[in-house]
Amino acid sequence: MDTMSRKKLSRQIRYAAADLAADRVAERHVNNAEEYEYRHPDSGDSSHIASFTKGLSHDEKTGLLSNPQDFQLFVDGINQGDAETLKSMPLGPAEFIQKGCPSQSKIHCTSGSDRKSAWCSEVAKLAEDKCGAKVRAWESQASGNLFDLEGPDAQCYTMPPAPRLDSGELVFEMAEVYEQALLRDVHFREFSTVGTTDNEVNTAVDRLNGLLGFSTPEGIEDFISRRMLKTLKNNTVFRGQTKGDSVGPYISQFLLIGNGGVNKNDQARKISDGRISYGAQRINQKVRIAIKELDYMTTFKSWLDVQNGADLRYLDGIDGYEDNEYFKNSGTNRRIGRGHRFITTPRDLATYVHYDQLYQAYLNACLILLGLGAPLDPGLPFEASDIYDRQQGFASFGGPHLLALLTEVSSRALKAVRYQKFNVHRRARPEVIAGRIDRFANLPSQDNRAL
Repeated sequence: MDTMSRKKLSRQIRYAAADLAADRVAERHVNNAEEYEYRHPDSGDSSHIASFTKGLSHDEKTGLLSNPQDFQLFVDGINQGDAETLKSMPLGPAEFIQKGCPSQSKIHCTSGSDRKSAWCSEVAKLAEDKCGAKVRAWESQASGNLFDLEGPDAQCYTMPPAPRLDSGELVFEMAEVYEQALLRDVHFREFSTVGTTDNEVNTAVDRLNGLLGFSTPEGIEDFISRRMLKTLKNNTVFRGQTKGDSVGPYISQFLLIGNGGVNKNDQARKISDGRISYGAQRINQKVRIAIKELDYMTTFKSWLDVQNGADLRYLDGIDGYEDNEYFKNSGTNRRIGRGHRFITTPRDLATYVHYDQLYQAYLNACLILLGLGAPLDPGLPFEASDIYDRQQGFASFGGPHLLALLTEVSSRALKAVRYQKFNVHRRARPEVIAGRIDRFANLPSQDNRAL
């Protein structure tokens, strides 16, 4: 094929792919319609009590937005999505914004000779070498507006509306989150033991089953019916509702095994060792052991700082994890490493998710299957013996091709969920609802009228 013919054919194929993408059915995006519904009783302004407002300025008493107009600037910036508009979005606590401290620096402002921190909690005031925590911006909040040249558009898929603040489903969700927190240090084997009266999981399941009879708000019954839960058991509690979510053990085998050595003749490692070969290198599937019962953001002040945008990530540091490896020298224990183990408890699983890269688990699973020589779909080419095919899959229909496709899917999915999170639903995170409950329970009635 000559150069011009190749160029023309390439153009035709790309147009055909574009037509295929354009013919996909466009989903209708529906939220739960409560974003502007709740209002302050005195001013009449929207309270946005059930909305995602993290990073904006919040009132030091109620935890609600200090300036409801900030939310509209937040929404407008996301919907427009250009760099200059995003830079003009309000970010950080009110005092920080008012005094014009640069967002790149530590969050403290100077008035005369006195330095006053814009944070409320000691943990935020003393972060970053005791200069005060930095402010944390949102992560790719406008990426749902981007266009890709292959695959479905980020706005091609949707999610059903979130449970409303006044719904029984939200009550169940929050109860479920609290039960998860209470069980975060329980061994996963307890989740397969049914009927034992002294089993903590069994007790939690009984409490949750008592809340399953909630009614659905009028108008969105169809959406909620798709995710309605059946009676829970120890081995199905805390699972999702998509196909396959309740099948098998809680922890996938792909998080507990490796793929042996770098080639079929390398017998130095067994897959049960949990080491995955990345070419000539290996990684260990074990995770760091987080300290039991070590909790964060348990005071209103620290909660408020996080809502105001304080960047308190990674403050768990070395003190948040167990030591179980020591080197003894002349009777003195010298620390040489941190404790690691296979994922054993929900806290271990949270630790994995805390630090994992976007598609790490899926990439590892793919490498394990390739390393074990798992067969590909028989419909793919180059699956017969070399003597018949006279070629092997590599750049096409082989390992590199499969690994590249896996990462591409992850990128598309991330943009799709960013669009749902920031452009459509903007629902409050669970810890925000917990903060609302705390304020309602602890503030005098005259101060919590907006709640």
